Amino acid sequence: MSEGVDAVHPMGGVRGCVSSVRSALAGLPEGDLPGDGAGVAGLLVEVVAAERQLAELRVRLSRVAEAQAEAAKVAAAGTDTWIAALTGTTRGQAAGGLWLARVLAENSLYEPVRLAFARGDLGAEAVRVILKAAEAVPAGVVAPADLQECVESLVARAVGGRLDPRRLRRVTRRTLDRLDPALADRHQAALLEASEQRADVWFTMHETTRGVWEGRFSIPALHADLLRTTLQHLTAPRRLSRNRAGAPVVDESAPTAPRWHSVQGAAFCELLEHLPTGGWTRSSPATVMIHLDYTHLDYTHLLDSLAAAHLDTGTDISARKARRLACGAGIIPAVFDGDPLPLDLGRRQRLFTPAQRAALSSVHDTCAAEGCQRPYAWTELHHLDWWSHGGPTDLANALPLCSWHHHRIHDPDYTHTRLPSGEVRYRRRRRGLGPPERVNDRAA
Repeated sequence: MSEGVDAVHPMGGVRGCVSSVRSALAGLPEGDLPGDGAGVAGLLVEVVAAERQLAELRVRLSRVAEAQAEAAKVAAAGTDTWIAALTGTTRGQAAGGLWLARVLAENSLYEPVRLAFARGDLGAEAVRVILKAAEAVPAGVVAPADLQECVESLVARAVGGRLDPRRLRRVTRRTLDRLDPALADRHQAALLEASEQRADVWFTMHETTRGVWEGRFSIPALHADLLRTTLQHLTAPRRLSRNRAGAPVVDESAPTAPRWHSVQGAAFCELLEHLPTGGWTRSSPATVMIHLDYTHLDYTHLLDSLAAAHLDTGTDISARKARRLACGAGIIPAVFDGDPLPLDLGRRQRLFTPAQRAALSSVHDTCAAEGCQRPYAWTELHHLDWWSHGGPTDLANALPLCSWHHHRIHDPDYTHTRLPSGEVRYRRRRRGLGPPERVNDRAA
């Protein structure tokens, strides 16, 4: 029982506590608060903690209302309906609170979650995420004490890292990591499979009278994340970029638009322009590149378990998704022995080979222009020592540039400089200066 609550008549004590809080809030001055320039951040944290504590109290009160059959007294269809009508909330919100109350009250394994909720360390949505993750662990897979240890770990990570519900949801997919990474792999795969099966997927589009098309869609979280990440990469060079040293970069050559959603639309069009042009076949256009170190893994074992895969688009994908892609794309192993370049994949000829391109993806995830986040899969390999002046076609002479920056490297309106990191920095050329006479771009 919390301090200050009457143990003999607990509801009376709760009522007095809530009344005191409301009276104290009513005594605050109305309108804008006079700021003193200090302590605002800490005060905001305290207010959020108080809101969470009140939310925890509301959840417990809903449990009391259910136990006392308050809904039946007024012929309401259910406790959730009764609470929704009483509080002006939706039935779904009321049902969600009742679910939290039941799970927290009926399972002592979740005592760490309940305590964090009561202290104001966790909000209701974070509590729901952790409980759903724990409830999704099949019975008998782990001992109750081990599951409670995993729950405590999730609470600690959520509180210590101040994780929002979305980030916390990603962390909970590895709930069992603390016990056994292999078990966590299997559990995560099962969760992803179940989520994909539940997904409501649809797509519609129609032509407007303005000569453009509009549409809507609903896709699984994984595919939405892939699409969003790709669009962010395509729109990043001017606004969001940093070079490999971590310094912010402004790419003066990057295209812009007056409105952000117009920039996103242009990026989506660029994505569509890179769809396969040779017709749809059973093969996937993706290449599954597995970066492998003989000191830790062997290739056969990786094919058997495929714990993680890294695409040449720069994306890490789950084992199940990797297996499906591998059926159409195949798997290309890139084996390292500590050197910065892969072994036994280089060739010399007029054009760079697919093997060389695949090998270079282990060095570059993106275009080599400073700050450009266009994925490596969309780049063109540029000869540092120009082919027309005797430059060889080998890995040491290859530089991946997206179509935009490949054109800019030959544009007389821009100069470019190779940085020690291997990136290329572009600057708009001052008027009156002619194009440079250059046969290579190594020290441009």
